[in-house]
Amino acid sequence: MRDDPSQEPQTATPSATLGPIIRVPVFALLALAGVLFDLIFGRAMLLSLGDSIPAESRALWLRASTFGFNLATIAGAIALFAMVSRIARRGDAVPLIGRLALAVFGGVFIATLTVALTEAPTILVQRQLMLGRAGGYMLMSMLAVVGLRAGQRGMQLGLAMWAAMVFSSLVVLVLEVGQAPRLAGQVKVFNEALWLLIPVAFAPAFGAFDARGRYRTLIFGVVVTVGLLVWHWVLDEAFAPVFYGVFQLDALRHTIALYAPVLGIVLGVSLSAATGRDAAQRMGGLALLLAIGTGHLPRSVGMMVVQALALSLLVWHALGKRAFGQPVTTNASELPL
Repeated sequence: MRDDPSQEPQTATPSATLGPIIRVPVFALLALAGVLFDLIFGRAMLLSLGDSIPAESRALWLRASTFGFNLATIAGAIALFAMVSRIARRGDAVPLIGRLALAVFGGVFIATLTVALTEAPTILVQRQLMLGRAGGYMLMSMLAVVGLRAGQRGMQLGLAMWAAMVFSSLVVLVLEVGQAPRLAGQVKVFNEALWLLIPVAFAPAFGAFDARGRYRTLIFGVVVTVGLLVWHWVLDEAFAPVFYGVFQLDALRHTIALYAPVLGIVLGVSLSAATGRDAAQRMGGLALLLAIGTGHLPRSVGMMVVQALALSLLVWHALGKRAFGQPVTTNASELPL
């Protein structure tokens, strides 16, 4: 007697099994490792210790601290190139003019990064780097528009805020070149508020506020807040310049301790997403940690590459389920490696 077909085990097809899963690119993980190394050793510890580092050890420390920056820059550039290429190949989500724009601005950005890594700093190189930063902002604006056109609920607010942050960053760049520091400072305050709110806007999409995620968010938030307050207590008056050197945040410089709970929330939701049980949540958390690790308004092209990589990962998540507001099917072969 033939067995009931309904009782036979069903073999999942690769597309059905892997389609919903968004795997994190290996080079993005390397970029995150480099960013964290640079954040902890190249910025936080180096600035906190200051003159207490012996002169004979300082040069060695400085050379060692550049390891994280170089790793983040190189790995981030490779991952960014791969992600932009994959996004541009999504014909259902990116029109031809969008693909051309991504190619042009991405090319300018990567070319400028090559100049920054190989050329000695001169006035001409500084101008080229300024052009590269502008190209990076344009690339991120295009990525944000592509993500917004996907129409995925839960991602719209965060991507819209990122687009506004990119535009205001470009305005700050123009005002600084035009020698308008007062107006540039006012735009920076608006830009900083967006930078702090973006992870919170993305948090619901990555499970930071769901039944399990809210407990992780609370624990991580409390730990980060207490850690920052202890750091402030140890450094006392020296904390403000050190904190600015690490995160480039100064809108609350007169009440610097308020940054502790604010960053507690920002890092809490990001770490909660990065430790979630779902692969898509973890990728979103990784992207948010990359964005936070670069600091507000990164000055180097290398850190801008990492910031653009973070946005590309978020856009890929938005495109993974929807394009132009319609559900789409993503093949396993199209997932980032």
